[in-house]
Amino acid sequence: MKEQSLAMALIKSKDKLIITLVICWLVSIIFIVGGFLWYINQFDYETESTATFETDNSGTINTGDIDNG
Repeated sequence: MKEQSLAMALIKSKDKLIITLVICWLVSIIFIVGGFLWYINQFDYETESTATFETDNSGTINTGDIDNG
């Protein structure tokens, strides 16, 4: 087995560590984005909404001395 200096041993192990960290980072980003998309898509949104107001009167407003009709 070839002897290596401490610096070379650290550089080689540092490369493996950096590659491992980058892979873990990418996997975590994929899970975060995927989880967010799953969370957003679980709700059913409707693009059209209508509001209807129904009244029982004829539209004539009688208040005191004022007759609006």
